[in-house]
Amino acid sequence: MRVLFASVDWTGHLYPMVPLARALQEGGHEVRVLCSPRVAEAAAQAGLTPLPLLPSAGVGQARMSNYLLAREGRARVSGLPHVHPFTGRPMASLDEFDWEAFAKGAEALNSRWYARRRRTLEKLAADWRPDLVVHDLADLDGRVVADVAGVPAVAHLWGLVADAEDDVRRDYRPERLDGDFSRFGLRGTGAGIRHIIDPTPGSLAPPTRATRLAARYVPYNGPGDMPDCIGEDRGRPQICVVWGTSVTQIYGPGSFLVPRVVNAIRDLTGVEVVLAVTADDAERVGALPPHIRLLPHTPLHRLLEHCRAVVHNGAAGSVMTALAAGVPQLTLAVSDEQYGNGARITEAGAGLVLDGPRCEPNALRTAVEQLLTHTGLAHRAAELAAENRARPEPAALVPRLEEIAAARR
Repeated sequence: MRVLFASVDWTGHLYPMVPLARALQEGGHEVRVLCSPRVAEAAAQAGLTPLPLLPSAGVGQARMSNYLLAREGRARVSGLPHVHPFTGRPMASLDEFDWEAFAKGAEALNSRWYARRRRTLEKLAADWRPDLVVHDLADLDGRVVADVAGVPAVAHLWGLVADAEDDVRRDYRPERLDGDFSRFGLRGTGAGIRHIIDPTPGSLAPPTRATRLAARYVPYNGPGDMPDCIGEDRGRPQICVVWGTSVTQIYGPGSFLVPRVVNAIRDLTGVEVVLAVTADDAERVGALPPHIRLLPHTPLHRLLEHCRAVVHNGAAGSVMTALAAGVPQLTLAVSDEQYGNGARITEAGAGLVLDGPRCEPNALRTAVEQLLTHTGLAHRAAELAAENRARPEPAALVPRLEEIAAARR
């Protein structure tokens, strides 16, 4: 069986699919990953074969979406300046981007862009002839290939599906993220989600009308070495502070809140803190006291094996990795999706959430102390981890995916 995986232009959306892609390869199936050139290296490092056919709008598209919402008075971020859709430069006024001039040619530009993209995807479908497509829920390219090739498409959730504009407790359905296939001139079978691979524990799973394929969330956070010092028993609880790069790219430099966290807990006694940030971001943190260390190249799931708490921005990968590790978590939300993720973990009793750009140092420090001392948070985090471990491992889904592909044939 030939299985095409498809991801949007973020490694955080590719990584949750890696364990399943590997399981299919180990089961003797041929696997390829349709992705942007930017994500291709991450796919290759995971032991998968990328098909980096198409550049993606990625960061620019996210910035433009935020800009348009701000023009409508529905900004997704509080406490931060808006950024220029193309340059990412913070703007004092929305008028610094000439929307009217851009909009004049945008419709024709979009039309040509989608036409070229469809031709490329049609050629891929004809040349590689997949039997099944597994696509990131937010991805359209894989679903276009499935539609053109006449094969089943299975959506893969990246973790909690949350949006502040929806009541996630009652009415959030992944199908509401269906793309508008009219942009590709397609209205076929690929336009609906019929099967969803869901790695969230049942108590947190979003409602759906699709057939849910339950799976265990197996953390994969990219390659990296585990420093020996992390495994040592120093007799003090360890706290991990992790911050990815996508938030800063989309929302600007003011959204990098690690220095604020460091300052808030700098004099917190009896603990050790590890900062899981990139080497470039590490330069922005400044001088550190002895009990706070930088570890820029260590996979998060390995760090959390030795940590009692984690602070992050609410990105799905961080939330789900902490959930799988059974570690209480503090979300410093920057975007609406991140706030939704943090709110759901908080409602589940396994963490806390703060408005990142607006949080005060005292509130931040108090929240970190609560993660370390509140036994209820630790107990509930352990329960969610146990619930995750009880779910089927990725390899258990392989026979079901074989059935789905065979049924269409």
